Amino acid sequence: MRHRRAKKGSRLSIQSAAAVILPIAVLFAYEAAAECSGDVCIGTIERVYPDPGTNRVFVGTSGTERSLQCTPLSDVYIVLAPNQLLYGELFKLLNTAAATGQLVRLQMNSGTDQCRLLSAIYPYSGCVTNNDCPAAKRFCVIDECKQCRSQADCSGTSICSDGVCRTISGDVIPPTAPGGASPP
Repeated sequence: MRHRRAKKGSRLSIQSAAAVILPIAVLFAYEAAAECSGDVCIGTIERVYPDPGTNRVFVGTSGTERSLQCTPLSDVYIVLAPNQLLYGELFKLLNTAAATGQLVRLQMNSGTDQCRLLSAIYPYSGCVTNNDCPAAKRFCVIDECKQCRSQADCSGTSICSDGVCRTISGDVIPPTAPGGASPP
């Protein structure tokens, strides 16, 4: 198959547009998954900087470390200290996570001056507790953050359907109780 040369000012082909848009969409998908809150960061590892002078390791994630309850070094780094339990294993885990680009869950200390890495889960595929979930999807249900677990988690006329609070309208029928009766 011969390719024709595009004339100056002509439109992009579908393949050309896809080649530009797809990498951008993948980048935004990773950014959307990144979250730092409380004493947890969930995201990809973007930087692992070992400091040979202090033997500390500075870690940067795809999340916003300033959102943590501790103070990140230079507003962006979580610190792995050499006296940390399993220091060598955590260092290897961080490097592997950085090389693969897969999600990792980092647990830090909270309420202290400097953010110190305490533990990590890699590869990370979901939540462990409700604390792992962002405010908009605050419940951890079988390794996935959901907006609701039951009707009680929704407000007003909303119903909980597949972990999402949905407003009841004419085209949404609320679930029925056993025997065909409508729920109270």
